[in-house]
Amino acid sequence: IMHRALAYASAWMLTWLWTIVISCIHAADKGADVGGSDTIDVYGQVPLAIYYLDNICHPLQGVYNLSIFMYPRIIAAKRGYSRRRGRRRRGSSIDIGGNKNSDTKPVVTWSNAFMTAFWSKGSTDEVVC
Repeated sequence: IMHRALAYASAWMLTWLWTIVISCIHAADKGADVGGSDTIDVYGQVPLAIYYLDNICHPLQGVYNLSIFMYPRIIAAKRGYSRRRGRRRRGSSIDIGGNKNSDTKPVVTWSNAFMTAFWSKGSTDEVVC
């Protein structure tokens, strides 16, 4: 549970870090400008790249949280593990020689594991914690 909590905290920090940096730069810029100019400079001394990072990372916060939430299911699908059976699922596969071999587990790609975990519709029998 601690690792998952740290992952969620890191996702939050990755999202809001750029907003905090922008706020700090604006606060430092306001403190230096005591003379009081009549014009308001929206960007101030903040590099444009930080604004881009801020605007890219905010919408991605949901993707970060989804990946953290689904990580155990993706790993379970990648390994082919079934908690209900208490053992790995063995699929029949064909080796290089064309012989049918039921002792080898099928190769599951990361994208297939993600799709399997995503469409599992919340069944708890595939989760490995």
